[in-house]
Amino acid sequence: MSESFIFVEKEGIEYRRKFLMNDNWQVINSSELQDKPENHSLPGYDTRDWNHCDMPQTSLGSLVSSGKAKDPFFGDNLLKLAGMVYKTRGLFCNEEMPESSPYRNSWYFRKEFKLDRTDQSKKVWLCFNGINYSANLWINGKLVKEKHEFKGTFRRFSFDITDKITFSEENVVELEIFPPSPLDLSISWADWNPYPPDKNMGIWQDVYILVTGNIRLDSAVAFPTLSESMDEATLEVRVFASNAGLSPVKFNLLARIEGAGFQIRIEKTVTLDAKERKEIALDKSEFSELILREPRLWWPSQFGEPYLYKMSISAIDSEGISDVEVINFGINEIKSELNSEGNLLLKVNRKPVLVLGAEWTPELFLRRDDKKLEDQILLAKDIGLNTIRLEGKLDSDYLFELTDRHGILVIAGWNCGDVWEKWDKWDGDNVNVAVRSLEDQLLRLRMHPSVAIWMNGSDFHPPAEIESKYLDIEKKVGWNKPIVSSATSAASSISGPTGVKMPGPYDYVPPHYWYEATDLGGAKGFITETCPGVSLPLSEEIRRFIPEDKLWPPNNVWDLHCGLNEFHDISRFRYAIANRFGEPVGLDDFLWKSQVAMYETERAMFEAYVRNRYYSTGVIHWMLNSSWPNFIWHLYSYYLIGNSSYFAVKKALERLHVQFCYDDNSVIVVNRTNTRYHDLKVEAKIITTGSATIDTIVSNIDVNEDSNAEAFRIDRKKYIEEVVFVNLLLKDRFGVVISRNLYWLAMNNDVLDYPETQFFHTPVKDFADLTKLTSLQRINIDASYITEIHGDCTAMSINLKNNSKGLGLLTRVRLLDRENLMELSPVYYSDNYITMLPGDLVTVTAKFETGLISSSGLSMAIDGFNVNEIQM
Repeated sequence: MSESFIFVEKEGIEYRRKFLMNDNWQVINSSELQDKPENHSLPGYDTRDWNHCDMPQTSLGSLVSSGKAKDPFFGDNLLKLAGMVYKTRGLFCNEEMPESSPYRNSWYFRKEFKLDRTDQSKKVWLCFNGINYSANLWINGKLVKEKHEFKGTFRRFSFDITDKITFSEENVVELEIFPPSPLDLSISWADWNPYPPDKNMGIWQDVYILVTGNIRLDSAVAFPTLSESMDEATLEVRVFASNAGLSPVKFNLLARIEGAGFQIRIEKTVTLDAKERKEIALDKSEFSELILREPRLWWPSQFGEPYLYKMSISAIDSEGISDVEVINFGINEIKSELNSEGNLLLKVNRKPVLVLGAEWTPELFLRRDDKKLEDQILLAKDIGLNTIRLEGKLDSDYLFELTDRHGILVIAGWNCGDVWEKWDKWDGDNVNVAVRSLEDQLLRLRMHPSVAIWMNGSDFHPPAEIESKYLDIEKKVGWNKPIVSSATSAASSISGPTGVKMPGPYDYVPPHYWYEATDLGGAKGFITETCPGVSLPLSEEIRRFIPEDKLWPPNNVWDLHCGLNEFHDISRFRYAIANRFGEPVGLDDFLWKSQVAMYETERAMFEAYVRNRYYSTGVIHWMLNSSWPNFIWHLYSYYLIGNSSYFAVKKALERLHVQFCYDDNSVIVVNRTNTRYHDLKVEAKIITTGSATIDTIVSNIDVNEDSNAEAFRIDRKKYIEEVVFVNLLLKDRFGVVISRNLYWLAMNNDVLDYPETQFFHTPVKDFADLTKLTSLQRINIDASYITEIHGDCTAMSINLKNNSKGLGLLTRVRLLDRENLMELSPVYYSDNYITMLPGDLVTVTAKFETGLISSSGLSMAIDGFNVNEIQM
């Protein structure tokens, strides 16, 4: 058991001790026990046959983590697990647990612990940040809480167990956890992926013990208000204080704020009645010190520094320091408005922000890896995203600490697809759980400067009665960020228009869709979820989770690693590949054609939204990551490896960028910086599939800050070749290449069948003919590299040279473990999947943690659509 200490005022004064309780739990199915919990919740009970694991953990996760279940992420092993007897294409959250399922029973989660070096006059609180779904709580053989008062996936519970434990001796905390029913407000995976058969029953957030005096503090926040000129910030400090004693108490509330080279110290005397809990506010009417001059602001990524201040609030009574809350907070202002088109426009510190984001998901069994969490936030930032969206997956506190630290905005809200949006099935208990869950979550999220928008609904807005209750809670907690009634364009009778849209697509569409289909998912307004569908790795990564005998052609094992309902396979994408590029002749041929299709449409999606800012005001890619190894939606894989989609989006989100626009054939320069650029040179070379240059177009332009400038237009019909490449270079006044971008264009365009559009897809009735790409000659790329190790970080400079007579389409670099040839991840490449013309010399930088290098050393592999693989 780990513990943490915090000190205040004088060095060495310990005012709070927090014991994390996440390690060394024992888990078992209640049907496997003959003894009653009065016995097995006592210290010393023999648990050798239980599953031994750490939290957070679900019941099924405990079997996996303890090695009692075969890797459910490989092949179709998930289907072979006990309890997988439901229909995997449906939404299991809306079905009853099957009679034969081992997860229909309750499961016991047990931990032994000892409180050493603890003042026995203190109060001891047992805290649960998230269980799923309800539990009986036993401590040292005694039933402390019953499941009707300890339930709710998004509730946060804290119990006074002072008189239930023995100091300096072994104690046991044991939960008898019950699975959610179809009418419980739980976690749902909607149609994202197969459901675990236990419905994620278990402990899915931190468990810890707090030791305090009679006065306990929680939910501290510093709400900032910026002056008109933003050279002054006024803080309002709020914190909840609770008196656990049996008589009224008077105490001092001491707040200390530090950062940007200064420190504020204010103090207020407070009185609480016995067992009273209330929120205390400290504001400028009492404390002029809360008016800060020249504050350092918190900005999202690419807009400035996400600066964080530190605040500690202490409760000091006659016994000394009773409790303390310590938080980091940012000074910013996040507001939204409806622009002239009626679309939601987010503003941070009065500056319009084009929201560039993607949907977040936790791991399928809700297991947490803090290192992997940070890696994923860094990957999102590396792509160029500034936002993640959480639909009902309100992850750990650490995730929000990371988004604060790295300047990633968060849009959060409730689930779709389950009883969260089936209000006609709610009873009074559902209403109570929903309202209290909202309050618990907003009280923890309100301190985070990165949390930008709260959505009260996803696919639908709540009915008036429920939405009114939600709005009352949001007012009660002082929520000062935008609130949107749903992720759709449907207006609410209570809160009015949303300013957002959610028409899809979620499956393949060709690149010009994003420019053309502005009344659907194209580049207009604020779209809360959309993407062109399939996101395939290449064969070496597929072998990590698909057996050799199931690699080709796609089959039911592939289907399992897709989504549900309309997304249960990749058939629509396969149809597009066959019609645009020619029928694949094997796995690798299919996967490389897929990389080409993914690259062009993912790039076009973001380029279109960026070009149309602030007519388009936001785009959320569905999704950012994946809950397990799969074939759809993500921008990087479960193994933290980027495919062509990742690098296409990274290319599109260059802040100074040259691009081709599919709707009007223009070549433009996009400048999303605060700098005006003069004397830029834009060059376009039109190249055949035989690598002959048949035209060159050049223009010199200036581009203002946060503006676009058109260089010229390309008359595609002028070039009679079936397929041409358009190679774009943007150079500064000294001839240095700032941005490079290459497109492949067919003579005929894809023709979309708009009348047949469904929420997930607009079909194509006539496909562009790109089959000529298959005739590209195979080439070799020469490479050399320099490696520099700087402590924990290693950087490589990789020089790629195309000495062949043909171009290399989507040239890929991989860093491998020399012994097992597994790809290192995460690796942050400056660029990848690069198309190289004859004679091109391109330098790619790669950065990664030095610890990824094994004793066998590194190897590097280079390949591509038509590039012969080499390993060095």
